[in-house]
Amino acid sequence: MDVATPNGIQELMTGWAPDVEPASGALGDSDVHRTASAVRLVTLACCIRHCWPDPSQPLYPGQPAAQEDVIASLAPLQDTLVPREGVAVLGQTSHFLTALRFLRACDYLSADVGDGMIRLGPMVALWSERDVAELRSGYDVLPALRKG
Repeated sequence: MDVATPNGIQELMTGWAPDVEPASGALGDSDVHRTASAVRLVTLACCIRHCWPDPSQPLYPGQPAAQEDVIASLAPLQDTLVPREGVAVLGQTSHFLTALRFLRACDYLSADVGDGMIRLGPMVALWSERDVAELRSGYDVLPALRKG
């Protein structure tokens, strides 16, 4: 969900702040929204890593990355991010594909043009230099394909 901070900066909200989290009955199973947020956040992190191969360069626009490479990088994380029951229901990677659709709808990724490539979206271009500097400092922990 796209939200504005008290000082007017647009940010991606990936979960509920501890002081505003709804009661567990409000959204059904209280772990559902947390899991979805974790999958979306890690999917975005993986897309950034693949679309931004050189952190010494500007983040946006980055370069196109193959969706199959992004999904392959995320696959080893599925047991950590998605409850086992959810994997059986959702399938091997559908939760990551759903996250990609969500991130595209929110403009963090560009619209799918049918070429199998992922591109960073215009919302990423709005991130401050401070935000990009934080990404640079943690670049090595962003999910990526293992070499070899």
